[in-house]
Amino acid sequence: MKHAKQPPCLYLEVCCQNEQLRVPLHTSIVLFLLSYCDCKSFRVFLVLGDGSSSEPLKSQLPESLSLSDIQVDELPKLVSSCRLPAALDESGQICKAGLAVVLRHIINKSVEADPSRKDVAALLGFKKTCLKACAEVSKWTRLCETGIPSAVEEHLQKPSDVGKQLPLPVVTLESRLAEPVKVHNDDKIRRQKLQKQKRREMLEQGGDQVSKEPPP
Repeated sequence: MKHAKQPPCLYLEVCCQNEQLRVPLHTSIVLFLLSYCDCKSFRVFLVLGDGSSSEPLKSQLPESLSLSDIQVDELPKLVSSCRLPAALDESGQICKAGLAVVLRHIINKSVEADPSRKDVAALLGFKKTCLKACAEVSKWTRLCETGIPSAVEEHLQKPSDVGKQLPLPVVTLESRLAEPVKVHNDDKIRRQKLQKQKRREMLEQGGDQVSKEPPP
C-alpha cells in the first residue's frame, strides 16, 4: 500500500492556562531553534484544543515562521500516540518524539538543506548524535568533546615543548585512564561475593561439627 508523500511536519503543543493560550517551554525552544536555523524543511503545526485559534499568540511567535493550526482530534494517529513535540516524516510512517530528539532532527535537516551553516552543525556534540549541551553536563564528556580537542588544536597552532609540560586535559585523561575500571553494579557483585563466602564458611563449620562428633 502506497502512502501519499507530504512535507515533513512538526507538531508543537499549545496549552491553555487561566483561559488563555500559552506556549509551553518546550514549544518555545523548538520555535526558537527553527527561527535561528531559518529552517524551512518542515510544515509546522500548533496543536490546539476546543476549537481555539493561535491568533492571540501571533505577537509572541517568530514572524519568520509559517505556522498552521491543528486541533488535537485532527492529529495523525501516529502523532496522537506520542508526547509532543513530535516530527512526522514525509511518508507519515516514522515519528520522532521528545524535545531532544526533535531538536537534533531540526539541526540535521537544516544542515542537509544548507551545509554552509557551520554554526548550526556546531550545535551537535559527540559524533553528531547528541546536543552540544550534553558536554556541559558530564565532566568526562566535556573533557572528550571539548577539552582534549581544543588542547590538541591549540598545540598544533602554537607548538610548545610538550616534554616540559603536557596540556592539562591530556594530564587529566592520563590520570583518568590510570584509574581502575569501575563497574556500575560493583556493589551488587561485592554483596554477592560476600554472601557466597558466608555460605561457604557456614558449610565448612557444619562439616567440622559433624566430623568432631564421637561415633555411636
